[in-house]
Amino acid sequence: MSGFVLDYMIKTNHGSNDFEAYFIKDCCAKTSQWALSSDLLDMSIMCVSAASAFVESNPSFVIFSPVAMNTDVFLVKADPLSNIGMTQNRAYQKELINKRFGETVNIVPMVSQGLPYALEKKELQAAVIDVTKAMLLDGDISPANVNGDYISYVLVVNKEFLKKEVFKKYVAEFNEATDALMGNQLIYDQQLAEYLGNVKFDEGVHRKWKVKLLSIEAN
Repeated sequence: MSGFVLDYMIKTNHGSNDFEAYFIKDCCAKTSQWALSSDLLDMSIMCVSAASAFVESNPSFVIFSPVAMNTDVFLVKADPLSNIGMTQNRAYQKELINKRFGETVNIVPMVSQGLPYALEKKELQAAVIDVTKAMLLDGDISPANVNGDYISYVLVVNKEFLKKEVFKKYVAEFNEATDALMGNQLIYDQQLAEYLGNVKFDEGVHRKWKVKLLSIEAN
């Protein structure tokens, strides 16, 4: 879900020619974090766990603002729930699983791309997984915000880049795109269908599964 707003910005020209977007499959992977720390990127949308770990070891970057809430869902394929999957290094997902299923369940961390495969092969009976991946799989989907909203993605920015006018322009255009999506269910559903490869689904999925796209907060 982290790339959904950026994809919409590109398709609808909300994004300025001053920006170039790179879509990274797993922000928790070492290669993704290397790209950010090697001056190849000025900012990145990352899950809250990866972002916290990254800025701790890279003091030139800061977590600037949350940009999405509740973007993970529980996907249950079979009972009994012997093994429940999660993306590796995402501590907040472990907390979500424990709140829903208790402290004694067997949690299996793995790379995010491996979760759909493990579910299909019945190595996992359930998983906490990004809603855009869950919508492409069979199974029962339910919201993961058991005890209220949680932040799932944040914007990480180089501190020097924060001072530039081009960053302020990016924030304005990102917020414009977010407002357009969250303010119109038809636009949201149409864009999400395209983002997923023209997948059909019921209207208003972001309300059904409590997904919230947030405007970037000015600090």
